[in-house]
Amino acid sequence: MILTKMTVLMSVLMVCLGCDNKSISQDQTAANSIGIVADHLDPSVRKVFQDSQDNYWFMGDSGVYKTKDSLIVWLRAEDGLHSNHIRYIQEDKQGDLYFESDEGVTKYDGKTFQQLWIKEGFETDWKLGDNDMWFQIGFSNKGPYRYDGDTLYRLEFPSTSTEVKFFELYPNAGYSPYGLYYHFTDSKNNVWFGTTSMGAARFDGNSVGWMYEDYLTHTPEGGDFGIRSIFEDSHGDFWICNTRERFHVSGQSADASGEVKIEYTKSPGVGFKTDTGEMYYPYFFSMVEDKAGDLWMASYDEGVYRKSGDELIHYPLKEGDETVLTFLFYKDNSGGIWLTTHNFGLYKYDGQNFVRFSM
Repeated sequence: MILTKMTVLMSVLMVCLGCDNKSISQDQTAANSIGIVADHLDPSVRKVFQDSQDNYWFMGDSGVYKTKDSLIVWLRAEDGLHSNHIRYIQEDKQGDLYFESDEGVTKYDGKTFQQLWIKEGFETDWKLGDNDMWFQIGFSNKGPYRYDGDTLYRLEFPSTSTEVKFFELYPNAGYSPYGLYYHFTDSKNNVWFGTTSMGAARFDGNSVGWMYEDYLTHTPEGGDFGIRSIFEDSHGDFWICNTRERFHVSGQSADASGEVKIEYTKSPGVGFKTDTGEMYYPYFFSMVEDKAGDLWMASYDEGVYRKSGDELIHYPLKEGDETVLTFLFYKDNSGGIWLTTHNFGLYKYDGQNFVRFSM
C-alpha cells in the first residue's frame, strides 16, 4: 500500500541564492585560522556530515562549510583542500577529518591541511586493520583506496566472472565496470563496495567476495542503475538500492572456479500495487534508519519513501510545480534526518515535513 502526503514542504525556509553575490568577511576568527566567514550556505550543498564535536560540515561545488552555532566558515582549495568539490568527509578515532575529492584526500587536524600521498602501483594484498579508512577517489579505478594511518594504498579488485559477460555485451565501454558508487562498513567491520556494473563486493579481512543480482544493477526500463547504496538495518538485514528484497548475509566462500562469492539468503522487502495492479519496488540512492526503526529512502525524481513496518509511505516532494530531485539522506548525532537534493539545496525533517534549510 502507498500513502501519499501531498502537503509536504508547505512550510519552506528559503535559502539565499547566488554564489557570485556571497557576502563574506575576510576577518579570521581566533578559532578558525583557515577559511573565511560567510553569512550563508551555498545552494549547491549536496552532502552533510557532523563530527564528534557536533560541528556540521556541508559539501557543495564551491568548497565546504563548517557551521557551529551561528558561525559559518567557508573552506576552499586555496585554503589547502585538494578540490572545491568535496565528495565525502570521514573522521578517525583521533578526531582528525578526511576530505575526499576526485583528486585525492586531504587530512585536517583542526588547524592545518595535509595532502595524503598515494603509494605508487596497485596492491592486490588486501588488509583490514582496526584503524583503516577507505576511500573511492574518482570513478574510473578498479578498486578502492585504503589508508592505514601512514600510507594511502591503491587497491585492485580481484576479477569476477561478471566482467567477462560485461565486456561481451559492451566491448568498447568507456568506463570501468568496477567504478565505485559507494562504500560502507557494516556492524561486523566488513567493508562493502557498490560498483557501476559488477554488483556488490565485500571484504571480510581475508578475501573479497562478490554478489550480483541483475535487477539491482539493471532497471526494468533497461537503464544501468548500479549499486548506489548498501545499508544494514538494526535487525542485521541488508538493503541494496531496491526495496524488492532484503538480504541476510552469512559469510563468503570460494566456488568451484576459485571465485569468492558472498553467501546470502533473501526475504521479501516492501513495495506497493500500482493502479494497474502490478507491484512496484522503488530504487533508492541512499537509506537511513530513524529512531523509531523506520527506513527512509531518497529516490531522486520520485521524492522520498519511508518504510514503516510493512507499509511504504510516499513523500512526493515539490517546490511549486517542480519536482525536487532527492539525493542523499544523512542522520546526525542526535538522530536528526537531513536530505540533500540536486536542484533545491538542503532539507531537514521536522517530524512531519521536509523543510528547506538555511542558516
